[in-house]
Amino acid sequence: MKNIIVLSVLFIATACGNQKETMQEKEAVESEIETVTEETSENYRVVGIVHTSETDCPIYIETRLKDSTVNMYPMNLEEKYKRDGMRLKFDYALSRGAQPENCDVDMVVSMSDVTLMR
Repeated sequence: MKNIIVLSVLFIATACGNQKETMQEKEAVESEIETVTEETSENYRVVGIVHTSETDCPIYIETRLKDSTVNMYPMNLEEKYKRDGMRLKFDYALSRGAQPENCDVDMVVSMSDVTLMR
């Protein structure tokens, strides 16, 4: 009887120790995933439609992010892509550049890896 009690106490102590280690491992993995996500979240790849105008905004790109439509003002879009209705696939990063006056856009972006969609 004494052996059963001792074995039960040892079993419970071992089980509790393993649970604690498992929780610590899980927390370490989650923090590692968050770190990787933060490092790669500066650039995003999207598809957008170019819109040009002679008034207000000279150019902006309409794109869809998650649940909403977003208008972006591109800081460094090449001339060959500045045609109304052109569909582009591109990487972008938020820019600190200023948007033109009377240009109501959601964000100013710096573009890279721009490709024409057909």
